[in-house]
Amino acid sequence: MRTSPTVLWFHRCLLAGLLGLALGCGRDGVRRERLGASEGTSAEAGLQRAMADSASWPSYGRDRTNQRYSPLTQVTAENVGGLRLAWRYKTGLPHAFEASPLVLDGVMYVSTPLNHVIALDPATGRKRWEHAETLSTTVHCCGPVNRGVAVYGGRVYMGTLDGRLVALDARTGRRAWQARVADNERGYAVTGAPVAADGKVIVGVSGAEYGIRGFVTAYDAGTGRQVWRFYTIPGPAEGGWWGKWSATDPFGTDLHRDLAREQADSARYADTWKTGGGSVWQAPAIDRELGLVIFAVGNPSPDLDGSIRPGDNLYT
Repeated sequence: MRTSPTVLWFHRCLLAGLLGLALGCGRDGVRRERLGASEGTSAEAGLQRAMADSASWPSYGRDRTNQRYSPLTQVTAENVGGLRLAWRYKTGLPHAFEASPLVLDGVMYVSTPLNHVIALDPATGRKRWEHAETLSTTVHCCGPVNRGVAVYGGRVYMGTLDGRLVALDARTGRRAWQARVADNERGYAVTGAPVAADGKVIVGVSGAEYGIRGFVTAYDAGTGRQVWRFYTIPGPAEGGWWGKWSATDPFGTDLHRDLAREQADSARYADTWKTGGGSVWQAPAIDRELGLVIFAVGNPSPDLDGSIRPGDNLYT
């Protein structure tokens, strides 16, 4: 499309590129995927206890809503000026940091550029262990960043720049298993923080700048087996990414599109959905009460020249 809509609806659940995957079977027309196993697992119970502890930060957004809100009350507007440095830890890695540390069960877990994970004593900054993932040659657009890890059931989960998901023993940092998420030589990387829920680890991919077809995948937390995958660029069998050829966004704003030209070009560019972009590099939110995985979808590909991708370009 020539001018991308600022807002697109996916069935009746999506707004501003936000996708919700429902997890059961329903009658509302929403695509549904099964999230996972019994809610009574020890790993799930342990994470929920940590989320109830105001002194913990056990997931990327603290809890599964991703609100990033701390319930702590000791620091206030009146006394914040009195804060002083308690300790400093130097990683020795001279690259951009974009990760949120996790804190639970008396340990701080920090991921770094180039896929190191460091376990620290949050009171003193003393290093307990460090895992430096061995990477193959990597293709990545925006620096060798990592945005965080998930800790679940005694393991630490991290996506890698070369397109893998690795599980580490939370006590030692030794690798327990790894799973191939996608082919990095085709532009796929995993820079976003995974999120764990109900026995599953859920992660998206980066790489829309290189013409990937984005997706979100759930893996079994214990074995690394793929459980389900949802593509953020729908193929022809799923209705295609052409959409409804909307002249306006859902609020009525004119998108100034030449729809006749776009529709005429659609046959010429029929396969653009295969490389349509749609990265998911931010951690998804989880609504366990409704059984939903909710995530934001990134830019289409190519991100600047829209002339070769006619249509609404769902769900970018």
